[in-house]
Amino acid sequence: AEINKIKFIGSAAGFVDAARGYGVKYGIESGMAAAHAILEDTNYDTLWKYSIGNELVDALRRRFVYEKMSNEDFEKLIFAEKINVSEYEKLPRELANIIGNIKIKMEIRDWQKKYDVSKIISN
Repeated sequence: AEINKIKFIGSAAGFVDAARGYGVKYGIESGMAAAHAILEDTNYDTLWKYSIGNELVDALRRRFVYEKMSNEDFEKLIFAEKINVSEYEKLPRELANIIGNIKIKMEIRDWQKKYDVSKIISN
């Protein structure tokens, strides 16, 4: 993460969570380590490895496991109840029901406005 006394941080240094594909936390952590290394004249490599090294290794191990997994393996990992990937709904059922009820109420309200008895009689 350091070349010719230039300290690289975050994704520029390759500090990205290999399993999840993001690294904002690692950018902040490595930036703090670089600042400490500069201000305290200590070894940057030692600081970032102490700060985030184990997490990066763990993420890489998870990534290797994920690459070997089949859809069925992911289903077992993610879903408490057995459900096929093709049947998976992105919204939780409770939230989908609430949204469905809101849509129904809005449609009823629109219908009531359109067919308001007082409007029909006044015309």
